[in-house]
Amino acid sequence: MTEVVASTWPSPEVLYEQYFPQVFRLALRLTANRADAEDLAQEVFVKLLNTQPNDLSGSTAGWIHRVTTNMFLD
Repeated sequence: MTEVVASTWPSPEVLYEQYFPQVFRLALRLTANRADAEDLAQEVFVKLLNTQPNDLSGSTAGWIHRVTTNMFLD
């Protein structure tokens, strides 16, 4: 049986550099307004920097996508 090794959570700098463009694009699609998208993206990164997922055996990008969508819906 193969063991699944969980990913490590990236540093804040790497997190921002790697994922901000995709978070902003998604936020812009969801809000259809640049100012609201900027606010949503900022809120998402504040949450990401203060919260780490318990299980990163899945995709980090997928988890961040879900956080962005949930924050928009809230």
